[in-house]
Amino acid sequence: MDSKNVVSVKIFGQEYSIASDKPREYIMKVADYVDSKMNEIGGGTYQSTSSVAVLTAINLADELFNTEKAYEDTIAENYSFKEASQKYEELWQEAQRTMSSYQEQISGASGQRDALQKQFLEKDSQNKQLIDQLNSLAAQNEGLKARISELNAALEQSQNAPDEQSEMIQQLENKCRDIESSFFDLQMENIHLKNELASLRR
Repeated sequence: MDSKNVVSVKIFGQEYSIASDKPREYIMKVADYVDSKMNEIGGGTYQSTSSVAVLTAINLADELFNTEKAYEDTIAENYSFKEASQKYEELWQEAQRTMSSYQEQISGASGQRDALQKQFLEKDSQNKQLIDQLNSLAAQNEGLKARISELNAALEQSQNAPDEQSEMIQQLENKCRDIESSFFDLQMENIHLKNELASLRR
């Protein structure tokens, strides 16, 4: 059989012996609390002990109900907190999955960036080669322009040469005509002289 602690306590001016399996300190703490409540409710009045006890019991019941209500509210809040915590946990997991997806995309984008940078360097090298070729062609073009200028000058000279030759030929032809005319005049004069000579011989 369990041994019980029997503790003598004083509540609202009266002695009581309380037997309980609770520790002595706990029993006295409960008795002091009831005594303080009864003195708070019935202190300074002429109410009977039973009336004060009933009122105290009502107050203690009210405190108990309020405590139970607060406990239930706390449980409900804890449940809400648990649901919110679970929701936040799901959101956190979703955020982690999203972050992982972003990291994969970033990794892919980094690979694409490296590939594009490599292509850019290759295109830049090709562009430099094309610029060198263009500069070489520009130099060749300048040489060709100079040669064309020389050929144009030579062509112009060659085109002007026939005019000069034609002018010389024309002068020669004029001289020839003058000579022919002089020769004709000489022939005519020679005939005239012959005729005169013949006439004289007669």
